[in-house]
Amino acid sequence: MAARDNTSLLRLATAGSVDDGKSTLVGRLLHDSKSVLADQLAAVTRVSKDKGLGHVDLALLTDGLRSEREQGITIDVAYRYFATPRRTFILADCPGHVQYTRNTVTGSSTADALVLLVDVRKGVLEQTRRHLAVAALLRVPSVVIAINKVDLIDYDGEAYARIAQELAAIATGLGITDVHTLPVSALVGDNIVDRSGRMPWYDGPSLLELLEELPVASDPGVGFRFPVQLTLRPQEAARDARYREYRGYAGRVSSGSAHVGQEVVVLPEGVHTHIAGIDFAGVELAEAVTGASISLRLADDVDVARGELISSVADAPAPVTELDAMVCWLADRPLLPGARVLVKHGTRTVQARVGEIVAKLDLDLMAPEEADQLALNDIGRVRVRLASPVLAEDYTVTRHGGSFLMIDPQTQGTLAAGMIRGHEVFGNDFTADGWSI
Repeated sequence: MAARDNTSLLRLATAGSVDDGKSTLVGRLLHDSKSVLADQLAAVTRVSKDKGLGHVDLALLTDGLRSEREQGITIDVAYRYFATPRRTFILADCPGHVQYTRNTVTGSSTADALVLLVDVRKGVLEQTRRHLAVAALLRVPSVVIAINKVDLIDYDGEAYARIAQELAAIATGLGITDVHTLPVSALVGDNIVDRSGRMPWYDGPSLLELLEELPVASDPGVGFRFPVQLTLRPQEAARDARYREYRGYAGRVSSGSAHVGQEVVVLPEGVHTHIAGIDFAGVELAEAVTGASISLRLADDVDVARGELISSVADAPAPVTELDAMVCWLADRPLLPGARVLVKHGTRTVQARVGEIVAKLDLDLMAPEEADQLALNDIGRVRVRLASPVLAEDYTVTRHGGSFLMIDPQTQGTLAAGMIRGHEVFGNDFTADGWSI
């Protein structure tokens, strides 16, 4: 594979069951890639010695909470930043306990790649299947399965091959197409940064080599999308007289690109206009691309507020008032049909009601089963009716336009992460056409 631009950024997340070695792997990756400062390593070495360990516990580089260090587990998502001459990385180290699956959903929601650890001695567990299902639901572009602790089975290639084959079958059944499997020892450092000489039966890349080559996917075929966060009207508050008549719309370009003079449509009203100007930190731009946080000026006086969407005209999404979605339920109390929730899609939040729970995913059979409720960490398919329209799109086409949150209207706490798999205008007949991740 050809070398990539060293300015490229890869977002990755870790997943796996308890004690599979996620934090140790991340610590080893940071240490062996020379991404740990001397004072950080000295502090970890001192704490490891105080705990009576005969080695430096590299997991302490990511387990920063006191309760994490005391229990030897990861509780919260720990973000780490590091770089090699070939690529920059943002890494989310997610906890493995079942009750913290919600944290894995959070860490994986924006990831370009998921590194899933499996203890070679334990093989495939329920949490392994759950994390693969989450990766499939969230459409994480690449999944890297690191079969860890091969040093504890004397580098047995046959044991590795059996687990790798089982995992490949599960991933295929879930529709995950870009899967990479490799044997590693996070504690010793085999195949983390450098290729190991202890496994002659494996001739593939190390983990870091693989991560440096993975593609960074983008939403295919999706035009310009600009969810409006704020209307800017400085008026008398502006120090510069040029901005006293200023009207701009602040937000982040979620997909596509825009240029001055481009025709756009403001949704859900459907008003057509043109882009008169693009501003960034006091500088006028001719063009803005995905990821840019900017202010747009429009050619016409259009009533635009937070929650509305400025879109390219040719492929503008249609406003809908019913969603057919897959959700990861993240709340302690169960989801029941008829529940009233808030749906947050982009910058728009509307009242909604859960009309029906169609099915939930059986993690042993990896197949749908009938359900009258969703409990904590369940993955299921639901139909949601909205009080006001949103600009929903299919999650398989655009991760940003196809994702939403369910929020408790009383506490404002997050209840679920949702992925839209299709939508119907409210009132149309809807027939269940089978199960699809």
